[in-house]
Amino acid sequence: MSAAVMAADPLAEDTHWRRSALPAPTAETLAMTLCESLAQIATCHSDRPAIVSAAGQVSFAELLGQVGALAAAIRAAAAPPGPVALLLPAGAGYIAAWFACAAAGRAMLMVELANPPARNAALLAAAGAALVLHDGDAAAVEAMGDRPGLCLSFPLAPGPLPSGGLDAAAPAFLFATSGSSGHPKLVVYAQATLQAKVQCSALVMGVGPGDTVMIAGSHANFGVLHHALVFLFRGGTLCLHDMRQGGLSGMFGAIARFGVNHLRFTPSLFRSVAAMPEAAPALRQAACIRFAGEPLLREDIALARTHLRPGCEVQNLYGSTESMIFFWSDRTEAQPSGALVPNGRIYPVAEFLLLDEAGRPAAEGEAGELVISSRLHALGDWAEGRVDPERFPPDPRGGGRRLYYTGDVVRLLPDGCMVVQGRRDRLLKVNGQRVSLLEIEATLRGMPGCTQVSVQPRDQGGATQLVAFLVTDQGAPADPGAWLAARLPRYMVPARFWVVPALPLLPGGKVDGQALLALLPAAAGSDLSEPDVAEADELAAQVRADWARVLGIEAPDPDADFFALGGDSVKLLQLTLAMERRMARPLSPAAFLDRPTIRGLVALMRLQIGSVQMGASQIGPALIGAAGIGPAPETGRFDARGRVTLKRLRHARGLSKGIILGMPSFRGHLAPLAMFAQHALPDHEIWGFDADIGDRTMLQDGVWLACAQEIAGQLAAMPWLRPCAMVGFSVAGNIAWLVDRILPRGAWRPGRIIALDTAPLHAGKDAVAVEARALLAGSESEPGRMLLICRRAPAPFVLQKEAQARWQALGVPVTPLALPTVDHGDFNHPQIIAAVAPAIGAFVESGDVPASALPGEVRFTTLGAELHRMLMRDAPPRPEQLRDLLAREELPSDGHTRTALLFLVIAVGDHDTALALARSLAESGASRDACIHALVGLLSLGGHEAEASAVAEAGCRGRAGDATLRARVQPVWRPPQPWAALARKRVGSPMLFDLALDWMAARQGAAPA
Repeated sequence: MSAAVMAADPLAEDTHWRRSALPAPTAETLAMTLCESLAQIATCHSDRPAIVSAAGQVSFAELLGQVGALAAAIRAAAAPPGPVALLLPAGAGYIAAWFACAAAGRAMLMVELANPPARNAALLAAAGAALVLHDGDAAAVEAMGDRPGLCLSFPLAPGPLPSGGLDAAAPAFLFATSGSSGHPKLVVYAQATLQAKVQCSALVMGVGPGDTVMIAGSHANFGVLHHALVFLFRGGTLCLHDMRQGGLSGMFGAIARFGVNHLRFTPSLFRSVAAMPEAAPALRQAACIRFAGEPLLREDIALARTHLRPGCEVQNLYGSTESMIFFWSDRTEAQPSGALVPNGRIYPVAEFLLLDEAGRPAAEGEAGELVISSRLHALGDWAEGRVDPERFPPDPRGGGRRLYYTGDVVRLLPDGCMVVQGRRDRLLKVNGQRVSLLEIEATLRGMPGCTQVSVQPRDQGGATQLVAFLVTDQGAPADPGAWLAARLPRYMVPARFWVVPALPLLPGGKVDGQALLALLPAAAGSDLSEPDVAEADELAAQVRADWARVLGIEAPDPDADFFALGGDSVKLLQLTLAMERRMARPLSPAAFLDRPTIRGLVALMRLQIGSVQMGASQIGPALIGAAGIGPAPETGRFDARGRVTLKRLRHARGLSKGIILGMPSFRGHLAPLAMFAQHALPDHEIWGFDADIGDRTMLQDGVWLACAQEIAGQLAAMPWLRPCAMVGFSVAGNIAWLVDRILPRGAWRPGRIIALDTAPLHAGKDAVAVEARALLAGSESEPGRMLLICRRAPAPFVLQKEAQARWQALGVPVTPLALPTVDHGDFNHPQIIAAVAPAIGAFVESGDVPASALPGEVRFTTLGAELHRMLMRDAPPRPEQLRDLLAREELPSDGHTRTALLFLVIAVGDHDTALALARSLAESGASRDACIHALVGLLSLGGHEAEASAVAEAGCRGRAGDATLRARVQPVWRPPQPWAALARKRVGSPMLFDLALDWMAARQGAAPA
């Protein structure tokens, strides 16, 4: 290139272009086709799960077999030249089609099945689709028209990959994007383009075998395809979830069930999700949370950090379908100082610069339009069966590079990261989807009676909402939103339609958008009609309240369309989740779309729950009294009415074998049940009751009894909920047993309880226990069978208050499963639950546990199991073994574990460690009397007699004048007894501590050896 040309074109000057320091893929990797990459990873990880979903699990080898079979079917169809269109639901077949079309030598058009059939028909026509893959769905058949189709039922009989297929540089993928011309664009990719983005992402996202990503929502866009391939090509797993059918609650359940540790959100969806209590367990198990599709705010990261575990990485991705991706991570980059989180650094297969309004490189620190140069852009737009590269002109520097003018106005930070500040044209992101306001306006101009239109964006709580201003005459439809929804995807339909006499103009002749927005009333819902008095029953009132809260309006019209009132995909998920909470049953968002009004939603809820009305007031004291459960709590006692909520934690794998019902934990939440659901009974649905008990525990103010009464009352009113078994850890196991016992005649009760280290509470002497026994005395139900998974005594030692003996003394038919641990908390540990899962499954199925289902002598690695093994040996452990154990474990909360640990530290003669541990345990209150007894002896043995006297006196006062501690201040040390002489002593008892202190005294010369 001549010097004169370079001087005339600033883009030809290499010094203006900025490059990336991110790691680059090898040339060999970039040259591979997608099928070659999949075959390579399937060779290394053939049996690992590639896809998991409610439909089951698909390994990499099985996925490769589906690709081969589908490629052969496409070739055998012998369709005329042209792309293959995918009108399939999300599933393993859809994923296989991503590879199979290229293997069969065909380009592929990705189409969103949920689009209006008219739009999909237009997309198929624009692409010149020669063959349509579908599963017989009516909307797909309507959109397909007379085109040839393959009606498929997966899984197919597996087949080998065929030879041949598309070259890596040939057109392979067509993606529909919103077009500024008023029609959707079809952007064309080669496999090489997609491979470059995927392999660059794989090097920075931190993905590997064992990682699982949730792929929720539409699978017909580039973002999901790209993200899924990153995980597949690194040996990770895709977790598929149909958000339209399962909603948010189903998503949370799938995350817990399949161990999803990578999550991808648009910022607007995340803000809604983070406010939902059901999301907390899902967010806490994430190793990485990834944002894309919209500007990410610094406040979003702050919000995320309140839910995520400390080591969780936050990533931010920016890109367009046409061009390259920018990447930012809080693990490698500085936290943002401004409101916007940086969009990061460009992938190393591209370069960029910023142009000012004069078309010159922007000055340092100034904003400008982002221009990207790469050899791996999209090939162009698909038009009349060929690629039109017009939007990607050649880079004047040559070398096969092409340019893409993004239209995004960005600025660079001093550290080199980029921040997107806005758009130059009328393209923007709504809920993560790119939307052209011009396409919406062009479509509306074709509406009968519409003479002028302007679509304007406005900010609504950090999210973008669209408002259409219309100038109409006679013949305009009464519901322009419904007219438009039949032609465009829901995310492109404005939230509001406002009829105006004329469009105000600026002096230059352009529409004055600010003046239009100023016409809207201050109250978002002030133009809506008053509620219909006919809808004044309690269920409808509750639905209307949730509707108004989600939409942010007042007095919604019961016949108004949800989307016409400002609803969008995110608000739809919020609303359906709120309705699920109301009626404690699944509610499909897709079912609601058929009639998206308050009347329609109320009718749907009544249809699903039959004659049982699920309003909160109908699960109150009147119903409880009618069911014979017992009276409302006394004044001053905890009142559980309205504070207990039924939630679904997990779907069954495939066809459900029934419902397992869990009870609220010590603090009222369902975290232990969520852990249980991850490791046991995969073929059952897991539901649970969550209790809002404030800062109380279940053992305060009679909470456990009040919750049991409330739960029994709710179950008596829900004949649809028929659990196979009830489950609970610790106090929750007691609640499960009590609920099963007090359910009235006629209510369906399982009679099977899975109790994890649970002791009976109603056998005590306090007022609450007396009340519980009186309640049981009036019950006509026989005690249900209990699978009691409990602690095994570390013989020769014994544990205080053996749970098995206490239940049997009360006449409860118990099947005990005793495990080698001294720690109560171990029964909420994944290792323990996984080991006993077969026994739990057998008990649920038959009420018994055959020997074949027992876990055997599993060597658990928990602190409680390690201590159990040490106590069962013929001699005390070595001091260094205990020090290693203390160094790698946090101090347990369980009293048995703490006192066993203190006994062993004393027994091995480690005075300093024992003294520090005894002080800590005495202050914490766990097994306080025994620990104070040991502390006084340790202080005396160490020569701290003044402190020993003070501790002893305080202990005596705390025990109403019991003077036994004073004898420990100046004890007479006895000769040590053999380890075997400790047999039948209770772990943590003062007597056991005395024997261990004798050993320590002998080692220090204070007693006979």
